[in-house]
Amino acid sequence: MENNTNDSLGRVFREAYGSEYSAFYRDVYAKRGFVVPEGWRPTKQQWFTIPTISKDDLTQYGYDKRAFRSLDELEWVYTSSGTSKRPVVLNLRNRIFEYDGPKAQARRIMFFRTSLLFFVYAKAGIASVSGDLNYPEATVQLAEEFQIDAIGASISQLRVFTAALRETFDKRNIKLIVLGGERCTEDGFRFIREHYPNALTVAQYGTSETHGMHAHSCEELARLGTDYVHFREQSAFPELIRGAHDDVIEDTGEEGELVLTVLWEKNMFPVIRFRTGDLARRVAPLCGCKEDTYELLGRTEFDRALIPGGQLKSEELERVLAPYRDSIHEDFELHVFLPTGSVRLPRLELLVRSRRQGINLSQLAEVVSKEMRVGPERTIASGVEDGLYLPLACQELPVGKPSAGKRKRILTHE
Repeated sequence: MENNTNDSLGRVFREAYGSEYSAFYRDVYAKRGFVVPEGWRPTKQQWFTIPTISKDDLTQYGYDKRAFRSLDELEWVYTSSGTSKRPVVLNLRNRIFEYDGPKAQARRIMFFRTSLLFFVYAKAGIASVSGDLNYPEATVQLAEEFQIDAIGASISQLRVFTAALRETFDKRNIKLIVLGGERCTEDGFRFIREHYPNALTVAQYGTSETHGMHAHSCEELARLGTDYVHFREQSAFPELIRGAHDDVIEDTGEEGELVLTVLWEKNMFPVIRFRTGDLARRVAPLCGCKEDTYELLGRTEFDRALIPGGQLKSEELERVLAPYRDSIHEDFELHVFLPTGSVRLPRLELLVRSRRQGINLSQLAEVVSKEMRVGPERTIASGVEDGLYLPLACQELPVGKPSAGKRKRILTHE
């Protein structure tokens, strides 16, 4: 932790804990038995002892209890996405993140149903065009009429938009694609290269609860076509944790849950050690930037599942299914049904959407079962042999239009 970051963390903490407007942190810490000495200036190791907060903590307090400034300073209120199926959170803002990533000389960016991005890109000198993928024809017409040369979207949204494009739309004119909202797979980056050959693809990361986008690819990382980002050191302090005791991970290469502290002072809601529910790992430097590089790995709820003898990971499932991308669409899902009633073992079911008729789903299930690792020396098949779970089944996804929502790769059912 650099000295200037440590000073910023200390100021944000003292301002939040001693706030005259809100006792949120005093209440949360008191419930967890965490005592803050008067005038406390935490060292690096002491900082890691501060309790983390989660979305569950936020939903237990009304917005008025989480306002750390006078509501006269409030500029707007917005909700979290609700992807996790938990109650949405009303988020209060009195400042805006300005996009300062690679711009590729783009002039007009199209995004989908996110009014907040008007401010994000306008301050960066890029005009915004708002589309709605519930009305793809009108959105495509809007994109053509305003001659967009950039797109801000999740990879799922980008696929839906691309499928709706007409022949008159020249995809070679797209200079910049800013990805966010979900992890982009290798197949996703391949899709972008095939359809938008001249686009610089920037990965961007943020959450609604932490008030904006706090990380993005530099130009060197963007040219690699990966989900690697740098956190803006003036914006947020990232940590990685794991386990029931929130053990901090400081080694390169180890996976953990992202915890963020927003370094903005005089914030409407100061965010201190917030568990994002997102997974990442710190990786070795891949560019000439001084900031640490993080690889985004997806959501704890939708890209991981603990099962007896190991863990299911979305990237491992994607690795196994990569040779079949000409046979199945990219929106496959793995469902985990935990033991209940008379069923004493977990049941695994792979749902795929075939590109053509005649695919042998039983054979596909057998291949995935044999090749998908759940631990260093265990596959799904070996777990079945050892009596840890029922055999993997494979079925067709229910027929419906492709979703433009956040992708959920692994879903657990209790």
